[in-house]
Amino acid sequence: MSSLKEEIEAADRKFMDRFGAGDFTGLSNLYTEDCKVMPTGSPTLNGRAATAKLFQSVYDAGSKKVKLVEEEVGSAGGDVIYSRGLYTFYLEDGKEADTGKVCCSLETCKWRTASLH
Repeated sequence: MSSLKEEIEAADRKFMDRFGAGDFTGLSNLYTEDCKVMPTGSPTLNGRAATAKLFQSVYDAGSKKVKLVEEEVGSAGGDVIYSRGLYTFYLEDGKEADTGKVCCSLETCKWRTASLH
């Protein structure tokens, strides 16, 4: 049986693969319908369509790869899981474009909220 961290890391791999492939509909489907994404310096985004648009804009701005690293994963009770980690976006030439922290609450390994800073 896999650990919570392994399950979250498997979801992270799907996210990274879909971002790299430019599949923003598939990427946004990793989130719940009522997800909230909180990018730094911007208003909170609500729902899958806004999530897809956000990551499409990051991709269009030059980031073609993302790496997610989980630092902490745990149960918040019931079907809710939390994760805390780091993200790094990379340009097509492999140079680092942006890095920051991410904190998520998940329901059965679907992202419900995400904070990118």
